Amino acid sequence: MLTRNKLIAGILASASVFASSTVRAQMDDDEQPPSAREIAGHVFAPSKLVTNPFTPTFVDVTNGYGYARGTAARYDLRGNQNGTRSYDIAAISQSTTVQVRIIPALAVRAHGDVIVYAGANGVAALALGALVGVEGGAGATLSFPVGSRMRLGATLDVDVGPSYNVNLVGAVTRAIEAREFDISGLVSTETKTTLTPGFTGSMALLPSLGIGAMFQYQHPITATQDADTTSKDDLVFGAMADFDFAKISPVPIGLVGAYRLDLPIRGERNYTSNSIDLSVLYTGRTHFVVGPELGVRFFTLVFQTNLPKILNIPQTREADTTEWHAQLVFRYYWQ
Repeated sequence: MLTRNKLIAGILASASVFASSTVRAQMDDDEQPPSAREIAGHVFAPSKLVTNPFTPTFVDVTNGYGYARGTAARYDLRGNQNGTRSYDIAAISQSTTVQVRIIPALAVRAHGDVIVYAGANGVAALALGALVGVEGGAGATLSFPVGSRMRLGATLDVDVGPSYNVNLVGAVTRAIEAREFDISGLVSTETKTTLTPGFTGSMALLPSLGIGAMFQYQHPITATQDADTTSKDDLVFGAMADFDFAKISPVPIGLVGAYRLDLPIRGERNYTSNSIDLSVLYTGRTHFVVGPELGVRFFTLVFQTNLPKILNIPQTREADTTEWHAQLVFRYYWQ
């Protein structure tokens, strides 16, 4: 009888210890700090078009491919416009971004991007050539919560990088004009430095739904290989919304829709750009996001023709372009 009582007491004691351990573990889970992207129960997904005010440490790698259709003016050898022609253009992009949180309100970041536009067939390759853009930059975000459902912040970015325009027709035409082999017209280079201050904000409407917006001022300065310098000013507006199905169902999928408008207000090459993106992202883990992003962009693509000025043909060829692209986004968070 005594042995049976001891056994029952031991079982009850073990059950008590297990129950208290379970409660303590549950309390520890509840006390863990939320994601740095979380507001009112909603964890915001990232957008490539619209910046957000969040300051977590992360690494982002994005690979993209696209097809574009550009319509450009056609000229005769006297420099007279002779209608227009459409060209098929292929696009490839690669970008890497690293952000580091300094304090909860402040993060700094650096990025590197490469994008290539090239004629997708023989006619486009000869008429437009290829454009290779390389850019690196650094920036910072300073932000604070406003109430229980909103966060507002200010951003500042500085980007610099060269672009290389390869045009075979320009090189051949210059060689014929000089009556000797000349590759001076094959590649032209220009370097652009851009200062971009801005404001950004995010608001949680529901645990499953969040919205965001941004406003930026851009001041790019472009220097050509001939030491000519131009500058311009743009205003950039963006808005996004993301819906997380994991908050209302067992499906860990989030949808992110974003729109961006680049509006020129001063300077040369004043081209308006409109971009729309839709992302389908895995949201089952708060420390990483992965998924495809599909988008369309309406903009003006500028190629250097590198043709001799004696032909009276413009040195740049402007193509009104519609680009469809797909990107694979992978972002890993430490907070």
